[in-house]
Amino acid sequence: MAQAVNNAVSRSENLAIEAGTGVGKSMAYLVPLVLAAQKNKMTVGVATKTNTLLDQLINKELPLLKKVYGVSYAPLKGFTHYPCNRKVERLVAAGPRIITFKNQEINQAPALASLLSFVDQSDFDDMDGLKLDYRALPRYSITTKSSECLRRKCPFFGRSCFVHGAREEAQRCDVVVTNHSLLFWDVRFEGGLLPPIRYWIIDEAHGAEDEARRAFSTTVSSDAIQNLARRMTFDSPRYNVFLRAERAIEVTEEAKTLFESMIRKAQIAASAFGIAAQEFCLAAKDLLFFDERSKRNSYEYFDLWLNDDIRASETFSGVKFAAKGLYETLEKAISAARDIVAYLESIEVTSSEQREIALVALELKELYVALETIFFTSASNQVYSVRLNRTKDRFNEIFTAQPLDVGQNLNETFYQETNSVIYTSATLSVDGKFDSFEQAVGLNESEVSRGITLQIDSSYDFDNHMQVYVPSDMPEPADPQYLEKLQELLIALHIAQQGSLLTLFTNRREMEKCFEVVNPQIKKENLRLVCQKWGVSVKGLRDDFLKDEHLSLFALKSFWEGFDAPGSTLRGVVIPKLPFGLPTDPLSCERGARDDRAWSHYSLPAAVIDVKQAVGRLIRSANDEGIVVLADARLISKYYGRKFLNSLPSKSVSIIPCEDIIKEVAHKYLHD
Repeated sequence: MAQAVNNAVSRSENLAIEAGTGVGKSMAYLVPLVLAAQKNKMTVGVATKTNTLLDQLINKELPLLKKVYGVSYAPLKGFTHYPCNRKVERLVAAGPRIITFKNQEINQAPALASLLSFVDQSDFDDMDGLKLDYRALPRYSITTKSSECLRRKCPFFGRSCFVHGAREEAQRCDVVVTNHSLLFWDVRFEGGLLPPIRYWIIDEAHGAEDEARRAFSTTVSSDAIQNLARRMTFDSPRYNVFLRAERAIEVTEEAKTLFESMIRKAQIAASAFGIAAQEFCLAAKDLLFFDERSKRNSYEYFDLWLNDDIRASETFSGVKFAAKGLYETLEKAISAARDIVAYLESIEVTSSEQREIALVALELKELYVALETIFFTSASNQVYSVRLNRTKDRFNEIFTAQPLDVGQNLNETFYQETNSVIYTSATLSVDGKFDSFEQAVGLNESEVSRGITLQIDSSYDFDNHMQVYVPSDMPEPADPQYLEKLQELLIALHIAQQGSLLTLFTNRREMEKCFEVVNPQIKKENLRLVCQKWGVSVKGLRDDFLKDEHLSLFALKSFWEGFDAPGSTLRGVVIPKLPFGLPTDPLSCERGARDDRAWSHYSLPAAVIDVKQAVGRLIRSANDEGIVVLADARLISKYYGRKFLNSLPSKSVSIIPCEDIIKEVAHKYLHD
């Protein structure tokens, strides 16, 4: 793998490598990357899907390479991982308060003291290692978002700022380690978030398409619009930026009349915006008319694909009319806010209030562009949708325009600005082929995105350490008897193996129904089972699972990947249903409308990759062993079942009745 990476970097080629568990891919790509950086006196980049892997590279692998090669490196995370000195200054000025959190009074003073100590003693570190009571100091109150950052208008901009100071430090390093999110946002906005880097390793690359699509999407949120309107129209200087500026900013008598008239003009524009914002949020609710599924389920939210028929409907015309009204108020509001900022600059007045008005102007401009993109343009590479809240008095709808083919976006931007992009993951291929991944990220779609693929098998003995079972007598998931049969299988499996099972569901309701039936039965055998219910901490569940070797867990999507439980803590993974995406998902709907074989081209490969990720939770070291139970009869009855089985790391697959599976598992447990 190291040789392949070295060749790609030295020849400025793109590459996709699937490297199985145990290959040691982090060192395999870091060594040639570090050598290239030092030889050519340039900065190279590594982007990970999770900050967990980012921290591992920074705290484990790169320090070892620093000892050998003297490599310099720096981590870069998103804005919300660093304290914002402007917000911290405001907290200090206000002083610590007693706040109420879930009927409990909490003093902010200890948390504020810890934060100030961190700010004083840290250079440009992120806060992820800081043990802060976020109940006392919510994260949003001490960090900023990219859209909120005042940049050069902020008194702390430059090396006094954690975010921008960290970026300046990174420019002088050999290796910058960041995450997919920050990388693709930087690509979308043509730089500014990361140093200019022309050689990238993208690890955990199976998640690259989704993160790139998020970065290239545009949203309009009713909630955000209402918050923005409140900051401009609220009848209190504490919340209204214009009232606060009028009271706090001191200008000469000569300038006072003009300044006050500009504030009045801004307030008039803000009032018009506030009225239009309310009308838009009310109109968005009318789209509930298209919610035909509301009689069938009670989920709070649902996603509506805004296809050509809906966009041509009378109901959507009403929403578009309200959006146009909102859009037309924005020009005056933006102009009025900018005039205040420019005028104060011209008379050399700077203040936090002036900077807040500049920020409001920026947010108004972003809303202006987003409304234009979603409601008043129609691009062939866009999928339009809205997430609606079924609660009629809650206005938090989110309109989205997302790329249909994000690979096209990457060809127009990312590959044009890079010499070599190397994707790697343990799960990129489907049935030994990379076609789906290449299409997803736009590889080989143009001259600049030409690349090769490489598959490297794991060094672990999966065939002898992982036994895969497919029950031959399970009903298909749509069968009314399926759930009852699944519950019987889960009870028997837990008892036969005496716990240490991770069961990964695709549906919360089915998981909870199974838990209600399974838990009492295995409790009688003195076995513990926990369930990822609403509001339960994912981190808490992970910690509990790792502590108790016999504990079993029913979990959802957050445990399908990135969860490591080596050794006897985890001895079995059960997947009740193949994880096909919802057919009502707007992206799937758009693909289906344009491609008769969209399900085979997109949904099927995505489900195979998800299963490979889930199965990968079981064997995390050379000595690990256990069972995988795939309890979906479609693996036997449907043509695509072979694609799933062929993509598994183990070829030890038994298709036998449930009763025989239980006998084999119990026999193995007794003899181990």
